[in-house]
Amino acid sequence: MIQEFKNVSQLRNERRRKYFFDEYFDIYVWFNSDNTLYGFQICYAVDINEHSITWKKDYEFTHDSVDDGSISGTNKKTPVLLSNGPFPYKSVIDELLNRIDPDDSNKEYLIFIYDKLIEYTNNGGKLI
Repeated sequence: MIQEFKNVSQLRNERRRKYFFDEYFDIYVWFNSDNTLYGFQICYAVDINEHSITWKKDYEFTHDSVDDGSISGTNKKTPVLLSNGPFPYKSVIDELLNRIDPDDSNKEYLIFIYDKLIEYTNNGGKLI
């Protein structure tokens, strides 16, 4: 089940944020000053072939691969996002839905994300 990391540092002059995780997902959620949801980023397949899909209010979705900064024989560098093709809608949405705990007080954020992913795919998002 996806769980919240409770001790997320909040940075001055940046949006309030929450972080959720499990062995497959890292999920970041950003809020407006009135506590409405501003955006989210889902990093999926975090231990296999990590990718992310990001949504922010008034912006388009972006889908990226995550270069974790590993270079053989050197110190690990800062991870970066690289634009990366179609979003594997079915597998990610199924994983998300199966990992939402119905008793979790934060499930509303995860359901919002689920709904936005459905909206994205129904409005012409690339599917694989």
